[in-house]
Amino acid sequence: MIIFDEKKAMQEYISDTSVSYRKLAKKYGVPVSRIVKLAKRDGWIEKRKQLFFKNDTDNDDNKKLSLLQKACEKSIEALYSKLDDELSINDIKNISVILKTLTGVQRDLNDLPTFKEKNSIRLSNERMQLVRAKIATGDEEENETGVVLIPFLDEEKEEEENVVFEGEENV
Repeated sequence: MIIFDEKKAMQEYISDTSVSYRKLAKKYGVPVSRIVKLAKRDGWIEKRKQLFFKNDTDNDDNKKLSLLQKACEKSIEALYSKLDDELSINDIKNISVILKTLTGVQRDLNDLPTFKEKNSIRLSNERMQLVRAKIATGDEEENETGVVLIPFLDEEKEEEENVVFEGEENV
């Protein structure tokens, strides 16, 4: 059994933005209400803000990120509360929408490409390698169809080449 240490729980909450009251309550085996009371009493939220936004308190991006994080935490809390109950088809649909949204947000925040974007990047890299190889071999003048043009010979020139002069033998 884990012993509940208020200071340790506070440090955990302040230093890690992914930790929620519910996670702490579950980890230490205490009611969420006790964590909420401690957090209000000791100002955990303000301390977390000071730690992560101490240099950029007026920065709009940090404020937006903080609001987005709170919305995500609320969505996750709602998801957990639904998991305890019996789920209907509409609840499952809503949960899948929440998970898709959170996945998209996580991708955007971490600059992770989607499957289509990864595939597009891979194809672009392959094209770039082909172009570089083509330039390195000096095939810049070849057209894109791969057809090699053969110069046209006049019939007169061909006949002149086949003319046999006196004293020469025809090979």
